[in-house]
Amino acid sequence: MRLRKIAIFLLACTVISSKAFTQRYNFITYTTEDGLPQSQIYGLLQAEDRQLWMSTLGGISRWDGKTFYNYTISEGLAANYTINFVFDHQQRAWAISNSSLNLIEGNKISTYPLPATVRGGRARLGVTGDNILWCQINGVLYSFRDNKFAQPDRLVYFIRQHGQAARVRPDMKVVFFQEWETPEERLMGTTEILRQLANLAEDRKAA
Repeated sequence: MRLRKIAIFLLACTVISSKAFTQRYNFITYTTEDGLPQSQIYGLLQAEDRQLWMSTLGGISRWDGKTFYNYTISEGLAANYTINFVFDHQQRAWAISNSSLNLIEGNKISTYPLPATVRGGRARLGVTGDNILWCQINGVLYSFRDNKFAQPDRLVYFIRQHGQAARVRPDMKVVFFQEWETPEERLMGTTEILRQLANLAEDRKAA
């Protein structure tokens, strides 16, 4: 009886193993012959309409399940190589290259110069809940609204001048870490920081 149970167990294992090895998955490979602008894909996103968008070294491509629609310098991109791309809440595609921000809206492409040249591929895009586009370029965060970048050059310089004592939080608030020995020194130090920030704001209004 024991030998019979062992034989049945081995037969069951053989059947399961046979099914596992005979299972096959179907893959379809798409290349430049199918319409891709370039064969190396390093970015892939799906829009709300279920179309796939991909970034390649030869441009950005949109695939509707049947056809590839390509966006390159011939169609108006600032550069074929884009570092990062995202969708905003209107399902418009934004792509950043070394020197430009690209907007793909339908068949129209608009480009905007960056406030700084990207070094070493250090650029990322993000969209907040209020549909504001944010660009991180070389470690500095810029907002983009009304088709223009905020230019916080003086504020960035001010923060860098304070070294480790000043930090920018994720909510874009500037925090200062400073120790003063007496309440009087704390008051004077805080007043000086506020004075400098006020001067920056006045210079921005004058500009």
